[in-house]
Amino acid sequence: MTPGKVKHAPAADGACLDCHQPHAAANPALLKKAGVALCYDCHDQQEVAKQAAHSPLGEASCTTCHNPHSAGFKALLKKNPADRNDGTKAARPSS
Repeated sequence: MTPGKVKHAPAADGACLDCHQPHAAANPALLKKAGVALCYDCHDQQEVAKQAAHSPLGEASCTTCHNPHSAGFKALLKKNPADRNDGTKAARPSS
């Protein structure tokens, strides 16, 4: 698992099979589904779309900004949200 203070609950709990096939899969990284379809199995698409930071993304993949295992910033963000320049609300690093 990727090191980081913020852990995605399934990854932290060792529930790898929630997202991954154990032996073979048609998708990269043995994922059960491709792209955002996998994320939306657990995360409500309408609730995600309500967040201002997601509005400029269009059809971008969740993993463009979020690490699915762990990260150093809240919401599993890969980069410091304070460094954003798109006018969305910046979050603070996890403590």
